[in-house]
Amino acid sequence: MTVWPDACWHIGAYVTVRVCRMKKFLVAASIMASALIGSQAASAAVFPINVSQGSNYFGNTGLSNGTGFTDTFTFTLSEDMLANLTVFSISLGRLQNVDFTSILFDGRVLQPGGGNGNIESWYLDPIFLTAGEKAIEITYNVSGASSGSLASYSGILNIAAVPEPATWAMMLVGFGVVGASMRRRNSGTRLPQAA
Repeated sequence: MTVWPDACWHIGAYVTVRVCRMKKFLVAASIMASALIGSQAASAAVFPINVSQGSNYFGNTGLSNGTGFTDTFTFTLSEDMLANLTVFSISLGRLQNVDFTSILFDGRVLQPGGGNGNIESWYLDPIFLTAGEKAIEITYNVSGASSGSLASYSGILNIAAVPEPATWAMMLVGFGVVGASMRRRNSGTRLPQAA
């Protein structure tokens, strides 16, 4: 290998590498890589989830600093259901924190439930959902002193079947039978009254 006076490296008979161009390229590439790692641009992600009756858990972890993130969790209901939803984040002090800007569930807006500075929660009271495709859309920002991926949030989706009219009728008849039997039992037992 021969070093030429104009900062070129002559490696072989046919290969010559100009060090000055290579250095500029490497510097530019390292600046671009550090910019991408240092601040994450707004992005949208879609996560399909499987749901069943009862409590269903979802969330996102390993979030980096940035603004305008939107995560959408999609699922399908095969029948009409009742549902409620809670989404919360717990910050790591001043290291990193998830700040929700809006949360929508099947087009309905969740309400902020407050917090103490380290915990932020949003909730939706029970609602009726018809069968079909559903989505939970969470928009948030991540901020903090850490440049790592320490932030996360979680959610709990509770789903219960809607009782059919025949079930309601059977339940009301059952209450009536129990009430009648209690009344009959009470009417047969009387204490003598003092005159």
